[in-house]
Amino acid sequence: MKHSAVKAPLSTSAAQRNGVLFSLLLIALGVIGIREALIYTDVINGAYWIGDLFKRIDGLRIASWMLLAGVLLFVIGLHFIVTGLSRRKRLGWTVTATEPVFVTPTAATSTALAAARRVDGVLDVVAQAKPKRVTFSAKATATDDTVRSSVEQAISGRFAALKDAPKTKVRLRQKAVES
Repeated sequence: MKHSAVKAPLSTSAAQRNGVLFSLLLIALGVIGIREALIYTDVINGAYWIGDLFKRIDGLRIASWMLLAGVLLFVIGLHFIVTGLSRRKRLGWTVTATEPVFVTPTAATSTALAAARRVDGVLDVVAQAKPKRVTFSAKATATDDTVRSSVEQAISGRFAALKDAPKTKVRLRQKAVES
């Protein structure tokens, strides 16, 4: 069975979060509108909120706080536009296989860590994974090229199955072995 190109899993769009916030704002305005309608039809008693607001706005003159409010609304609007047009983050790396398979950076890095820890002369290894780069920091008994190349070879062997393997960087620190 031949699979069509499957896109890598992506994170939730920032525009989706903004849409939820905007929807909550509209729901709140709708609740206020329903409250006003219930007061108008004498179903409930209370003061009009919207009517009082319009009375206050009607006699309003230009004030310094209006400039700040306008700038704030402009910035919020720009934020919505930028987040709406921004790219979504990739959540996984594509594995070269006959079936569409993706692996998270954490899972791929943990297998590479396990392979690097098995290298002779390596005492401990930690890694920091980013979407396009993984940095490995290893404590070893020696910092010569033999240990470094063995660690790099073990790591690249684990990342070989990835379609777009991340760039890797290996840092070695020498640690004296306690006897």
